[in-house]
Amino acid sequence: MDRLVILVDDTLALRMLTNGALIVDDDQVATTCSWWWRLTSALHGGRGGFLSRRIERQPRTVRHGLEVLVDRLDQRFHVVDLRQLIPAMGPAAGEHRLNFLAAEALTAAAFLGADIVVGQDTPRLREAARVRGITYLVEA
Repeated sequence: MDRLVILVDDTLALRMLTNGALIVDDDQVATTCSWWWRLTSALHGGRGGFLSRRIERQPRTVRHGLEVLVDRLDQRFHVVDLRQLIPAMGPAAGEHRLNFLAAEALTAAAFLGADIVVGQDTPRLREAARVRGITYLVEA
């Protein structure tokens, strides 16, 4: 696999799967286990958040196709195994006061040498990325 260019959150992954929000090859895209879980949970659990509402607006046939894509997301996007990230996540969380999702994202981006591109801004992650010299962009 070539160098990964971007690490995307669940919001942006959903946009990419439904309408191709970014113009990049899938093999240059990664996401985290947590963001993948949140997307899967929104599809199957009706959690009532932004992702769930966006998915519920789709026709049933589109939702079914999306379920298949999300269940096999790791075949389109690279997903870093948490066993490789957890040793560095604790120190990152402590240093930057990050929750699990943000610590995983910051550590995954550093591990992959990837930029973080999100559909929803997370200020603490943004600041931690700045401090660590990781590019952080919000896709509007």
